[in-house]
Amino acid sequence: MRQLDAAGALADRAREAAQAPEQALVPAAVVPRVVDLAGQLDRRVEQRRERLQLQRRGRAELAAGGVFLGLGVAGAALLVSGATLAARVDAAQAADPATDPAYSAALAERRDGAESMLAVGLVGGLAGLAIGVPLTVVGARDHRRSRNGARPEQPHLRIAPGFAGLTVSGRF
Repeated sequence: MRQLDAAGALADRAREAAQAPEQALVPAAVVPRVVDLAGQLDRRVEQRRERLQLQRRGRAELAAGGVFLGLGVAGAALLVSGATLAARVDAAQAADPATDPAYSAALAERRDGAESMLAVGLVGGLAGLAIGVPLTVVGARDHRRSRNGARPEQPHLRIAPGFAGLTVSGRF
């Protein structure tokens, strides 16, 4: 970014120097060409700045998407662990229904823990995957666009009549 700022500053200095009649650093016939070249440099600097910003945003979205996908996978693992534990507790209760009350209380406590693991795993896994997949897809798209030199997609909102009212859709 510092290099881009320096290039922009040099373009400004060249434009000012060419247009300053009191200093006359360049011949008058060359002034329009210098001003045009400085304008081209400004446009290229701005394009490069946009590409770098898009690339940086794409990388950040990919990183955040990866973290949320990891949380989703951890939630799925917790879900499987809770289901396995619940199945083992149910099998232990079915194998010997008339056991010691302390053992039955311990099994009930384990069953409650397994149900908690199931609930946390389901919510955490779904939330992690629901957030992680779109972030990863959007981040990969932005990163790819920055390499190809494409302009970033502009967010937009669309409201249209629908069958039972209005339909609201948008892209971000």
